[in-house]
Amino acid sequence: MTVATIGVLAANGYVTGSGPKEFGARDATREVVPPRSFVVERDEYGNPSKYMSFDRLEPFSLQIGLMADFYEILQASQHMDLDESQMEQIMDVGAALTLGVYENTINKTYMRGINEAISATQDPERYLERWQASFINAQLPLSGIRRDIRKMIDPMMRTTETLLERLKNQLPYFSKDLPALVGIHGEYIPYDHLMNLPLKTKEVSDDPTFQEYNRLFESTRIPPVTKGTAIIGGHKLNAQQKHDFQIISRNGIKLELDDQNNVIGASLPSYDPNANWKERIKPKGSGVTFAGAIQNLMISDQYNSPMVTDYARVEMIKKIQNGFDRAAREFLKAENPEILDAVLLIQQNEARRMMGRGAADQAFEDAGVEVLTPKSEQPLFRN
Repeated sequence: MTVATIGVLAANGYVTGSGPKEFGARDATREVVPPRSFVVERDEYGNPSKYMSFDRLEPFSLQIGLMADFYEILQASQHMDLDESQMEQIMDVGAALTLGVYENTINKTYMRGINEAISATQDPERYLERWQASFINAQLPLSGIRRDIRKMIDPMMRTTETLLERLKNQLPYFSKDLPALVGIHGEYIPYDHLMNLPLKTKEVSDDPTFQEYNRLFESTRIPPVTKGTAIIGGHKLNAQQKHDFQIISRNGIKLELDDQNNVIGASLPSYDPNANWKERIKPKGSGVTFAGAIQNLMISDQYNSPMVTDYARVEMIKKIQNGFDRAAREFLKAENPEILDAVLLIQQNEARRMMGRGAADQAFEDAGVEVLTPKSEQPLFRN
């Protein structure tokens, strides 16, 4: 009876599943369609305006989540790649159904430790430090109370990369030293709820830009906006640098546009890589930020032409994002000595592999470029 009821509710848009699996899609859609939730309020036009999470309604959350995920997968199957054969499409749906079962069985709070341990052994580069931080935190007393106190003292989500940063993020007072987590428009993201209680509610964003992101994703299954890849010249950014990249890309760079949305000027922020994360970036000048450029695009005649498909609209948005992200990478590479040295070292090591170390180092010296010591020869501890 529960399964049949949830199936009907999911088919009529009253319950959501675990959310899209495509990279970056959850960031683009969660402000409009929060995952694993019931619709509890609608606006005057009949659109959902408030959701309530069913994540902690055990044991019913398993049946609810499975049916909601299965319905979302059936919906997603309508957006198959035109280049895929029917057998490949069937295999994709089967894989998605398996992932839906995984999300609602293995990927649970009470199974998280086992799940993270398995992920750490299968892909240690991505998951080992996350599992280590969870394991160490679980050995300390009152982990649940500490988590709730940390959220009450510091309600902001934080950017973490290393084991030490993950541990600090779970401790009251220490988390404030970490840079805040940045959203797709450069906004800092707070926790939706300070206490991990059942029946948590979330208001739907009335921002027309987020509404359009969600509509485009539902139409194309392509996330129109992501946070951008935090890699510059092969160098993976650390937590501080990733924060800087996302803020500069979304809020630091401003463009001056003409009536046809063409760029006629740009303003760059002031930047001090040695300052506190709150003070490092200060926007300057006039013009529109990333969000403003997207809003201008969405009200343009070109974007709203009946001859333009949603796939073309996604490409228009991505073109703007790629421009802001590319400018932010070049700005950071020029203004942050640590990033510049890291990129230069990667280039020098590639040249050493191709030419031999002696010839490569001599070529860089002849060009007036400082020769850097490979990481393998750098001291374990620095002063």
